[in-house]
Amino acid sequence: GMLHDCAKNLSEQEQLQFCRKHHIDVTEVEEENTALLHAKNGEWMSAHKYHIDDPEILGAIRWHTTGRPGMTLLEKIIYVADFIEPNRKKLECLPAIRQEAYRDIDATVYHIAEAVTGFLSTQGKATDDMSMKTLRYYQDILEGRRKDGGTE
Repeated sequence: GMLHDCAKNLSEQEQLQFCRKHHIDVTEVEEENTALLHAKNGEWMSAHKYHIDDPEILGAIRWHTTGRPGMTLLEKIIYVADFIEPNRKKLECLPAIRQEAYRDIDATVYHIAEAVTGFLSTQGKATDDMSMKTLRYYQDILEGRRKDGGTE
């Protein structure tokens, strides 16, 4: 948790330069929204500067902005914690998501992905492909529960 934003202090230009210097792939959406790059750059920094070699910790850092299908529990915890932290920009859905985080982490991941993709859409910004995959994956999990008689 303490390392997930270790690269966030880099400027937009520095985020891109860091990726190029360390041969980190950058998507078109990431070029437009360089704020996403701090996750990839943070993963690299954690491994190379802070000598973290635990793949689960590195994955949690890597996926804390977009999520990914089939996240580990630690990846989900960091993804959720990053979204619900006290200094988060106030979104209408935030209080409900904070409450849900205590009850159902998969539903919380889905609702965060839904909120993020919805917000980006209203702002006319492109959504990262992995964010969309995360949204669909966790939507399928919740729909599967409903079909099996479970609840969110």
